[in-house]
Amino acid sequence: MTALSVFQIPGQDVVWREVLPGGPSALEGVQSVTAKAATSGARIYRRSRILTEVGGAFGWRMTCSELKWLYDWHFVRGNNLINAHAVFYSIRERRAWESEPDIGVHNVWWPYFHLVARYAKRLSWLLSNGRHVCELAILGDGNNLPWEAAKILYQNQIDFLYLDDFAVSGSRPNVGSLEIGDHYYSTVIVEGAPALSDAAREKLVQFQKGGGTVIDFEGEAHLLEALSAALARDIRMEPSNRDLRFIHIQKEGLHFYLLVNEGEKPIQGDLIIRERGAVEFWNPWNGERESCNAVETSEGLSVRLALGHRESLVLVVDPDGTFIPSAHPEPIRTAVPLVEAWKVSTDDDKPVDVPALTDWAQHAGFELFSGTLVYRISFEPPTGCDDLSIDLGQVGDIAEVFLDGKSRGVRMWAPYRFHLGRRPTSDSVQLEVHVTNSMANEYNGAQMPSGLIGPVRLLTAVI
Repeated sequence: MTALSVFQIPGQDVVWREVLPGGPSALEGVQSVTAKAATSGARIYRRSRILTEVGGAFGWRMTCSELKWLYDWHFVRGNNLINAHAVFYSIRERRAWESEPDIGVHNVWWPYFHLVARYAKRLSWLLSNGRHVCELAILGDGNNLPWEAAKILYQNQIDFLYLDDFAVSGSRPNVGSLEIGDHYYSTVIVEGAPALSDAAREKLVQFQKGGGTVIDFEGEAHLLEALSAALARDIRMEPSNRDLRFIHIQKEGLHFYLLVNEGEKPIQGDLIIRERGAVEFWNPWNGERESCNAVETSEGLSVRLALGHRESLVLVVDPDGTFIPSAHPEPIRTAVPLVEAWKVSTDDDKPVDVPALTDWAQHAGFELFSGTLVYRISFEPPTGCDDLSIDLGQVGDIAEVFLDGKSRGVRMWAPYRFHLGRRPTSDSVQLEVHVTNSMANEYNGAQMPSGLIGPVRLLTAVI
C-alpha cells in the first residue's frame, strides 16, 4: 500500500483466480487485502478514484456469477473504477488463451454484458466524490498488510481502513482522534509487529494521550470485546451473519449503505443502523427504487433485509426526510410444475435434437457447443391466481425469459426467478427461454453444465 502514495489513481490487479467466491480467498491470505489496500491508499492521499482490473487470466470458465461476485468484492471495499479485463481484437489461434477471457464481442456473454457495465457505472458513481464513513483503522506493514483482524471485522460488519508507517508519521493527533487525509480515526488496531519509525510511534502516543484507542490484536474474542467498549457500531445484523458486507458513504446530503451478500446462501434478518430519516432501497442492478420495511429503535432504525444469492442493495437514508413506516406483506406463492413439451431451437430458429430440461453438454454434437439455444412452450395460465412468476431451476449460465414476445428480464446466476406479471386473460400464452452457456465448453472442452436444466415451476400468487 505504501507505494500507492505516488499514484494519481491508486489501484490493484486481481488475476489468476486468486480470489474466488465460495472459498477462503476472499478473507484469508495476502490476496484478500488487495481491494481494501487500494481504497486505503486513496483515502490517505485524498485520491477520488480507485482503479481495479478485474477478471484477467480467470479463464474461459469464469461465469457471469463469478464476475458479479468479483465486482461486488471490490465495490464493497471501496473501489470505484472497474477496468474490466479484457476486450480482445481477436481470439484466433493462440490469442484465445492470452490472459482470457475476452468479455467483448467474441464471448457469448456479449449481448448481456451491458447489464454488468451499467451495474458497475451505478456503483462507481455512488462510491465516488463522497465521504467514506469510517473511524477504525488497522495499522500494518505497508508492504505486507495483515489480514486476520480484517477477516473478523468483515464477518461482523465493522468497516475499517488500513494505515502504514508513512500515513501515521504524517498524521495530526487531535482530541480523541487521529487525522489522516480527510479521515478522523478514533480507534487503531495494531496487528503483528509492523515496522514503525520513531515519528509514527510518537504520533500514536499522542493519539492515546488525547483519548484515542489503540488495540493490540490478540484474536477474535479480545478484539470484539475491545471494540465494543471503544466504538459505536455503524450497523448491526440480527441474527448475525458472517457473509454480509457493507460500506457507508455520505454524499449529496444522503447516507448510502451498499450491502452485499458475499456468501453462497440467502441472507435474511433485521439490519440496525445508527442513522435516522426517510429510508428506501435502491437496486443497483436494475436501477429501481422501492420503500423498505423499517421501525424506529433506541439505536436508530431497524430495517428488514433480504439479500439473495449474488444480490446487492443500497439502503438510502435521507436524514432530513420524514420517516414513514411501511408494510409490504409477502404474497403466498404456490409452485406449479410446468410439464408441457418444450421445443428447442437455435437462436436463428433452426430446430435441434436436444431434449429440454437436460444438460446439453452431455448430448452428442453439443459437448463443445458455446452459444444460445431457445426453449419454447405454450401453456394455459392457472386459474385462481392474480400474479405469476417462474422459477427455471438450474440453468447454465444466462437466461432471458420472454412472455408473448415481451422480455421479462435476464438472470446470470441462481436463483433464476422471473416475475411474469398479472395473470394473462388469454387461454394460452407463449413462453420462450433463451439460454446462453459458457465459452469454456468450446475453448477448454470443459463441458460445463449448459442449457435449461430445471425443474421449471410456475409460482402463482393471490394478491
